[in-house]
Amino acid sequence: MVKRLSLPMSVRSIILILLMYTPFVSLGQEHRFVHINARDGLSHGHVTAIYRDQTGFLWIGTESGLNRFDGYTNKVFRNDASDSSSLFYDYISGLFKMPEGNMGVLTAAGPCLYDPAREAFSGPSQGFKAYPIKNPNDLKTVVSDKEGNFWFIINDGGLICYNEKSKKSIIVKHSDRDGTSIVSNKVTSIVQEKVGSYWIAHSNGMVENMVLEEHGVKVTKRLNFFNDRRLTKNDYLQCRLTADSDGDIWVYPTNYEMGVAYLNRRQGKIVHLGKTFGAPRLSSDMITGVVDDAEGNIWISNGQSGIDVMDKKRMAVTNMSHSAENDHTLSHNAVTTVLKDSDGIIWAGTFKGGLNYFHKNIMRFPLINRYSKPYGLPFDDINAFVEDKKGNLWLGTNGGGLIHFNRANGKFTTYRHDPKNSQSLASDVIVTLCLDHQNQLWIGTFLGGLNSFDGQKFTRYQHDPAEPKSLSGRSVWQIFEDSQRRLWIGTLDGGLCLFDRNTKTFAKYNHPAQRALYSAYVPTIFEDSHGDIWFGTSIGIDVLMKTSGEIVHYETEKNNPKSLGSNDVLGILEDSKGRIWIGTRVGLSVWQRKSNTFINYTEKQGLPHNAILSMVEDADGKLWLGTPNGLSSATISSDKASLKVSFTNYSEIDGLQGKQFNEDAALRMRSGELIFGGVNGFNIFRPRDLDKNRIVPRLVLTDFQLFNRSILPKYLAGARFTLDSSITTNPPILLHASDNVFSIEFAALSFIQPAKNQFKYKLEGFNEDWLGTDASNRKVSFTNLDAGDYVFRVIASNNDGLWNKEGIALNIKVLPPFWKSLTAYILYVVAIVLLLLAIRRLIQERERMKFAIRQTSEEAKRSRELDILKTKFFTNVSHELRTPLSLILAPVEKLSERATDVHERRQFELIQRNGRRLLNLVNQLLDFRKLEEKELRYQPSDGDIILFIKDTVYSFSDLSDKKEIRLTFNSNVLALETIFDHDKLEKILFNLLSNAIKFTLGPGEVSVTVDVQQTREDRMVEIRVKDTGIGIPPEKHDLIFERFFQNDLPNTIINQGSGIGLAITKEFIRIHGGSIRVESEVGQGSCFIVMLSLKMPGSTVHEVVNEPVQPVLSDVRIQTEHASTGKPLILIVEDNEDFRFYLKDNLKHSYSVIDASTGEEGWAKAIVQKPRLIVTDIMMPGLNGLDFCKMVKSDERVAHTPVILLTARSEDEQRLEGFEAGADEYIGKPFNFQVLESRIKNLITSREELHSLFAPKNGIKASEIQITSLDQLFLKEMVQVIEKHISNAEFSVTDLAREMGVSRSQFFKRVQTLTGKSPLEVIRLIRLQHAAQLLEKSQLSVSEIAYQVGFNNPKYFTRYFKEEYHTLPSAYAGGKRAAE
Repeated sequence: MVKRLSLPMSVRSIILILLMYTPFVSLGQEHRFVHINARDGLSHGHVTAIYRDQTGFLWIGTESGLNRFDGYTNKVFRNDASDSSSLFYDYISGLFKMPEGNMGVLTAAGPCLYDPAREAFSGPSQGFKAYPIKNPNDLKTVVSDKEGNFWFIINDGGLICYNEKSKKSIIVKHSDRDGTSIVSNKVTSIVQEKVGSYWIAHSNGMVENMVLEEHGVKVTKRLNFFNDRRLTKNDYLQCRLTADSDGDIWVYPTNYEMGVAYLNRRQGKIVHLGKTFGAPRLSSDMITGVVDDAEGNIWISNGQSGIDVMDKKRMAVTNMSHSAENDHTLSHNAVTTVLKDSDGIIWAGTFKGGLNYFHKNIMRFPLINRYSKPYGLPFDDINAFVEDKKGNLWLGTNGGGLIHFNRANGKFTTYRHDPKNSQSLASDVIVTLCLDHQNQLWIGTFLGGLNSFDGQKFTRYQHDPAEPKSLSGRSVWQIFEDSQRRLWIGTLDGGLCLFDRNTKTFAKYNHPAQRALYSAYVPTIFEDSHGDIWFGTSIGIDVLMKTSGEIVHYETEKNNPKSLGSNDVLGILEDSKGRIWIGTRVGLSVWQRKSNTFINYTEKQGLPHNAILSMVEDADGKLWLGTPNGLSSATISSDKASLKVSFTNYSEIDGLQGKQFNEDAALRMRSGELIFGGVNGFNIFRPRDLDKNRIVPRLVLTDFQLFNRSILPKYLAGARFTLDSSITTNPPILLHASDNVFSIEFAALSFIQPAKNQFKYKLEGFNEDWLGTDASNRKVSFTNLDAGDYVFRVIASNNDGLWNKEGIALNIKVLPPFWKSLTAYILYVVAIVLLLLAIRRLIQERERMKFAIRQTSEEAKRSRELDILKTKFFTNVSHELRTPLSLILAPVEKLSERATDVHERRQFELIQRNGRRLLNLVNQLLDFRKLEEKELRYQPSDGDIILFIKDTVYSFSDLSDKKEIRLTFNSNVLALETIFDHDKLEKILFNLLSNAIKFTLGPGEVSVTVDVQQTREDRMVEIRVKDTGIGIPPEKHDLIFERFFQNDLPNTIINQGSGIGLAITKEFIRIHGGSIRVESEVGQGSCFIVMLSLKMPGSTVHEVVNEPVQPVLSDVRIQTEHASTGKPLILIVEDNEDFRFYLKDNLKHSYSVIDASTGEEGWAKAIVQKPRLIVTDIMMPGLNGLDFCKMVKSDERVAHTPVILLTARSEDEQRLEGFEAGADEYIGKPFNFQVLESRIKNLITSREELHSLFAPKNGIKASEIQITSLDQLFLKEMVQVIEKHISNAEFSVTDLAREMGVSRSQFFKRVQTLTGKSPLEVIRLIRLQHAAQLLEKSQLSVSEIAYQVGFNNPKYFTRYFKEEYHTLPSAYAGGKRAAE
């Protein structure tokens, strides 16, 4: 007899509750996928193979290329016909692990091998030659086991087991003689089970269990899975194997619709499952893959209807397929392959929808919306929740009415507004719900007032303006039943009111003694553990105190951080610790009961958004907050000092219904589940069931860029800079100094919400502090690093903040620029040594050069001095010759005039011509000297230029006759009166004719032709001097006009000349404003062509000099110039320009010299310039020297100036005449220059001594100077005038000059010359001397004496007196009286 077990009531209740909640759990745990498609860079939507390598990259084989996915981006590999290291073929059919970390790739054209260190592919012949495979194209796949073996499945060739460590291989094939060998060589799949044995599948549907021994394998079991299910014995089944966590073996053919079979190890039987057979049933028989998840569920993918998930415990199957309305379902129903990786992520490739992947922690929040199964939510936008006694939920929607959710069966019941039914819901927009102690549901609506529901009908309570006891507002925003069972109604527009259940009336609540609760908007009402009721309004918080009945108001206070964060209050909650939390639109606030202050939290402290729309506390004391930017979990801890709050934020990628939640749409159920609603449904979850991601993220470097260009391994690159291996292997980086802009990109290979991964990095050697970044910015750039060794380090955390603290490191070495390298430093040393040697040699060369320059300079100086001496000598000789020549020419001229005999006259004329010629030669030497001193001047005069040229030409007739040279003159006009410089034109012709005759060897011809051309204002005169002489080479035509140039001459020409004639000629022509050129050929003679532009008589003539004419210096300029040089000023008056130049040239070294050509000019300059001495000739046109001397000596302004007369008349009578005119010295011509210079010096010295006599140390003394000469008379008269006006303080220098009859400027200069003082100083001195006499002899006071001698201010008088006598006036007077 079987006894019936009787369970206690409590146990039965628990079981009932578990059974009741079980459907809901399955309802909320729908699988939501993340998609990777072309928008994410996937090369093609048809995914054919999936592989996760040991680094952590996910490899995705497609119909068009191979993809490497790092969680953020896809790097695509394709075939490139020009690159032998590229992908072998674009269509990928399989991916598998290979030894040494390589990856095998099966393509439609054959297998290839990928080397991740080189990022390069090797074809079948190269990639697989290290393995015992005869024909790599027969390779079907490679499977690795836990022992490091690699099983190569060969098409119709059995198996090859290759051990990576020992490099040994075992060939596994069928043997008819061995019953323990494999059943056939047509192996299609192999899998290792937990115990270490292997299961292999054959194309005939047979599956064998075998063990690996030292020299081979041994089959221990043989099972028939699909052998008897084939239609024919020739059917080739592509059977695949999977071993689940229970040890069960799953077998499925991928090329036939035969479903799937698995070996149930516990029951020891094979179970077949399909669309039409087995239990549970599958959605399709076309199986493409089988994997098991972390909960032990079996995922069975098919090529028609998605994925079937089989719960082995319940033997139930749930299908997951594509839904166009739900973005988180499978992207396509045709699933081609599935893979479960080491992180527990399940990857599913599809035929056209790209790649999908799932992990329970990716979207961890269960969601109920319109797409939920088995029943969808009727309306997604949820505003309010309330739980009934059975654990079911009432949902208030934002336009969908009232919904009842039966959690036992998962069904929804909707109650909507019916305009025809007054007992229906008043409005479909429900804002708040409340279930009172009587289990009656109260419903607050928008514009529909308050509704109550008893399960059958709705009762409406609405605002009636005519009825004061009706509801105070049209829209109800909060309904709250307090501990006293009072029903509080907060409205949107009518403030706060209380509902009386007995009378069914409302009373608008106002405190009788306080002005409070005057806000029309009351969105939240809450009662704390002390019985105080908190009302949240738009203008702060009002708290109705239970004990006193008073209302306390809290609001935001400016400049008070401890006040309420915002007046716009959205929710109030008391946690398990008694803390009051207030959610506002500007943040979260917590009220401190002891201090009656608030602590405020905002985005700065970690909130996802400042607006807190809803709040609930979970069983662990965490505060969950709904915001416009996701959900936040606040972990609260406190100590004696402060309250610490940390926030963990969740977003849509965590499975939330949306980014924004609705206001006050949150509830904590009795079961501990939390509900948050929004516009896309609601999330319901147990916080303790939210698993954290405990997978430490693997880090990898994904790219290295130089100047924003990705750098490839050296095997693939042809550029200057390459990597030793792929950047994913962290190769050491060696950078040149010019590689000063580089970037490093990294990734955390954690595919569970990779967007939430966080990173920290630093470059050791550059910065030692970690710098943070997020997944959106995984690229770091560096510029202009100094030379040195650096280490780039990166660490990362997963989406839940679990850090990989070890991270990865990349060694970077930056080479110095060449100028800082070791080679450069060696070169620097060598260069410095060479430089020092060069400097030493340079210094030696410089010293030798300096010595040579000094020698050259001294030689040049000596040569210049010698040239000066020579020039001076020739000038002096020329001056000495001019007087004898003058004395010779004058008598000869007289004798020629008196001669009657023709022969004698010719002889006299011959003497005259040669005398003039000699005089011209002498003058040429003087002209050269003047040319050097730039003293040549243009001195034009009227005359007949034709006649002048003709006479000059014929003056050379005797010389031409002597050399048998025919001399001719021609002119196109007979006469031409014009203005020209007779002297210089004569010298021009003299030089040209002398050269023509000199360089013409007789017999020959010299012709002078004059051509006159008339212009508007002037006349152009062309003078051609042509000879038949030796000629001049063309290259020397310009050189002959340079000074001292001499051409190579034949030996027949003895006198080669000095080389200055043509240079002087060119300068004279330039002074005339003309030009000269030469036409000549060697042996054909020469023709010198002179062009002169001459003015007609009566036109204005301007003097032209060979340098800019210096303007006449003003008096002040002359005084300044001569005072600055310290040389005495001398005036030379001489009508002869050459003699005047001679004197000036010899006196300029010791004196400042000014000159005048006439007596009138000399008188004007003497008056203005006030020279210290005058040298004048007697015989001058106009004002002669005697009359000029008399004028000087008779004028008080210059009477003191010494005068020296120079003349050729040296008779005693003439000398006496000169002394009577007032001359201080009389020197006859010719004279010795040293005598003249000595007399000038003596006269100036004696005059200076006279000046010092008149200006002694103590100055001029009033009325005590004995005056005899003209200067003394002038000074005496000046003193008398000053004494006459001694008491007149207004008496000025102008007044004094006026009374003396002299201009102010002349008076100033003469007083300055005679006394060495200015007139003002002389007047002051006379006043002070009179004052001194008065101080000595009178009894007047200092002030009286000051006024008496012409001082307006005694203070000034005292200062000047002290400066003159070096004592005060009072002390001077006292001293004099004491002495007496």
